[in-house]
Amino acid sequence: MRGLFYAIIISILILLVCCSQGNLISAEPIDIGVVGEVSLPEYDNVTYTSISVEEILTNDIIKETFQLLVIGEDYLESVSEKEYIDAFYEKELTVLFMKSAKGHIPFMEPVTLDLPKTYHDYNDGPRKTIIITEYKKDSPLTYKSMDYSEETFIKEDFENIFRRFYNENR
Repeated sequence: MRGLFYAIIISILILLVCCSQGNLISAEPIDIGVVGEVSLPEYDNVTYTSISVEEILTNDIIKETFQLLVIGEDYLESVSEKEYIDAFYEKELTVLFMKSAKGHIPFMEPVTLDLPKTYHDYNDGPRKTIIITEYKKDSPLTYKSMDYSEETFIKEDFENIFRRFYNENR
């Protein structure tokens, strides 16, 4: 009887370990806001919350709610508009742009008036890029980008860019 008990306990422990997704960066909880349809990897300490693109402008506690905001490919055009760029800086958000074919420039405050105005005005680059940026008032834009050629965003891509950015900026 005791052997059966130990077998059950060991089986439960193995099941718990195998079903665990692991943590992202550390064991601390991470809340991520997601705009659009984005397939993101699961982690034990990460909660994804779907938000509308309008909430970037209207939600005054977005910075306190999310450690990261992920923008799906379908919303890159919208968030390249000046009102969104201004909101990123004003609210000091950290934003991950998914599958940008135009690089990071459309998501910056224009340095000169000669730059195109929105995402669709820029030329496509050779690859799509994952871009994570940190917007701070009165500071230059801090960003890391990583090219990838796969059509799907894989767990390793997400972890690499997240780790690179957070190790250098935290």
